[in-house]
Amino acid sequence: MNLEIVKMVTLSTWHVTSESYHKLFEDKIDSLVSFPKGTTDGYEYGVFVYIPEVCGEDSLPQDIMKCVEFARENECKWIMFDCDAYTIAELPIYEW
Repeated sequence: MNLEIVKMVTLSTWHVTSESYHKLFEDKIDSLVSFPKGTTDGYEYGVFVYIPEVCGEDSLPQDIMKCVEFARENECKWIMFDCDAYTIAELPIYEW
């Protein structure tokens, strides 16, 4: 059996701006595929983002690009932005 197993990194939603997060949540960034993690009573918990080999890096907002680069450096194919995840020193923080 051939299984494809990929890595996912969990990053705080604070590593992207509110504007970028909502674009991801609504799958409004053309070069990325994203899926909402879920909502309860109108509260958004996060978003899953698939990182393709090539994703039109020039068109990505800078905050998202930094997260994509971090994921690639760590050989991850997915990012899970989570509202409860810890922030990390390697990425900028945007309080919103």
